Order: sequence, then C-alpha cells, then structure tokens
Amino acid sequence: MREYLSLALCDQIHGMKTCHEIRKEQLVALVKESGGVPRLAELLEKSEGQIRQWTNASKDSRTGRPRGISDDKAREIEEKLGKEVGWLDNDPELVNLSTNGAHLSPSARAVVDLVVEADANKLPAHLFDSLSAALRVWLSQPGVTEGGKGD
Repeated sequence: MREYLSLALCDQIHGMKTCHEIRKEQLVALVKESGGVPRLAELLEKSEGQIRQWTNASKDSRTGRPRGISDDKAREIEEKLGKEVGWLDNDPELVNLSTNGAHLSPSARAVVDLVVEADANKLPAHLFDSLSAALRVWLSQPGVTEGGKGD
C-alpha cells in the first residue's frame, strides 16, 4: 500500500477524483433525489442558475476555472437538506464499496472501511484525494478480491 500511496502523493495516478468532482457527483444525486434543479434550488434558497453552474462545472469568467462548491457552501447545503456533515465529500464509489463490497477480501474491506471513516472524520481534502486514489489502485491489483492472495 505504501508504494501506491507514494505514487498518489506524486500525482502519478490517473483517474483520481478531486473533492470538487465528488461534490459535483453528490450534487447531481441531490438534483435527482429532490425532483430536479428547480426544486433543489428552492430547497437551498439558491437560483437555478447557481445549481446548474455547480452541476455543469461551468467556468468562472474571471478565472477560467470550473465553478465548484466551497467548503462553506457544502456545509450549508448539507445543513439545509438534513445531510450529515461531510456527506457531499463522501465519494459514492467508496461508500458503495464499503457497504456493498462483499466481493472484497477481509483485508481489502478493512482498508476501504478505514478510508470511508477517514473521509467521514473530515480528513483534509488533499489527503483524502491521495488516499482514495491509492485505494483504487490497490483494489485493482491481483489478489485483493475474495479468494485472491491478498489475505
């Protein structure tokens, strides 16, 4: 695992999700859950345009960077919708692995559970991004799934 974590920290792993990408995925799920952009905008007391800018990652005209949900806005959204603090930052893929990972070996499942717990405990975004990327690489290695040589 240390080898993969080192690679992640050096940004040599491709396919790593950022905190903003995870928040965008979760916001898209909230749009579906609430019944659409207009209803979510109403619940959050935001404009439909703001919700669409976040879900489409529209570029900021001043900076040229995609618009993302700030930490403060993420906590505000969670509070208004009755979600647990940090919910927007939980990668659905990792949560699904943790809750539905019956195919994982016991050691792989324990590692997934630790990463999900670290995320729930507000691990700084850059550390969580590196850790989750390292976990994805490790889980793709032979022997990590049930019946492999990983245990």
